[in-house]
Amino acid sequence: MLRSNNILKLVESESYYESDIDLLNDNKGVHSLHNLYLSLTKLYPCIASYFIKKYSHKNSIVLDPFCGFGTISLEAILNGRIAYASDLNKLALRVTNAKLNPISFAELALGIQLVDVKRLVRLGDFEQYFAPFYDIDTYKEILAVKEYVQNNRFTDSQNLVNFIEVLMLSILHGPTSEFLSTPTYQDVSISPEKQHQINVIHRLTPENKQVISRLLKKASSVLVDHLPSTVLDVISQSKCLLNDARNLSKISSSSVDLILTEPPLFYDTDFTTKMWLRNWFCNINNKNEDYDFFDEESWLDFMNEALMEFARVLKPGKRIVLILRDNYNKRELNTHKLLNELIHNQLSRYFVSEKCLIETKPFEINKEDYNLYKYLVIKRI
Repeated sequence: MLRSNNILKLVESESYYESDIDLLNDNKGVHSLHNLYLSLTKLYPCIASYFIKKYSHKNSIVLDPFCGFGTISLEAILNGRIAYASDLNKLALRVTNAKLNPISFAELALGIQLVDVKRLVRLGDFEQYFAPFYDIDTYKEILAVKEYVQNNRFTDSQNLVNFIEVLMLSILHGPTSEFLSTPTYQDVSISPEKQHQINVIHRLTPENKQVISRLLKKASSVLVDHLPSTVLDVISQSKCLLNDARNLSKISSSSVDLILTEPPLFYDTDFTTKMWLRNWFCNINNKNEDYDFFDEESWLDFMNEALMEFARVLKPGKRIVLILRDNYNKRELNTHKLLNELIHNQLSRYFVSEKCLIETKPFEINKEDYNLYKYLVIKRI
């Protein structure tokens, strides 16, 4: 793709502007289903809700082509919109599907009784891969739940089984006693060798933790809020699609009212390797589930192709809102300027950049890192 190597300049347009916005302070009253799978870097639901209400209407279609763990799609149905959730990653889609098809706590409590955690299981590669993370009896119970999920995935109890699976993913490993592992990272699965080193340094030994009791405790906090009956119709029309964002072949042309999404950035790759323990539990082969960009130039080529496909499925006059975490190693990336130049030079027959809204303050990921949200609003011509 041809691009200028000159210093990037904002697209000069009478209508385009940048302004501050403060959405992060409005993160109250979050639906408990958002807690089904927590990530330290998860999108704030209030951000999704704001743009869904501003740029779509009841019963319209909101597409998230990089749906991740389903924050935008869940907010869409909670606001009475039809959610189209799409992702290349199977693990992400399973989490999103569980959020969009929740069960009752009573149904879960009855269903979980079918799991025989005392049955004999093969330990297989326990010592090589799992011993640094789990006590052997805890590991046996995890295997029992894993086998139950795999054997019942395509039965009449599919929603129950999917929900149990995602509940397990949410407690599989983390830093506190509510998780099944010895203290470790929550967002990513580190290698057994690295976990062994942590255990030695901090004198940690995996403890026997009962799986079912922790699973039920997690479910009791997630299923506090019920979905209102008014959204059942949009749930029945919503979809979870395994798609590359550059080829949304399962979505009709000019059918989508709003594309609201957080695209992966060029520093945010190798997602599946970081999730190896959760992929193992789900029996997911982690090959070919990461996009193939590796630097700024290849990312812009990727976004060019994706935006072309977005132009196909989006109705004329409707909008794309790209949620950009515009910081890496404490350095602003200004990806909104890169995308503005791309649209101006390559895609001006399809889109016009309207504005970029910039959060007034960054949010902390941890004590040493932070991120800055920018929201690029693009209109389909």
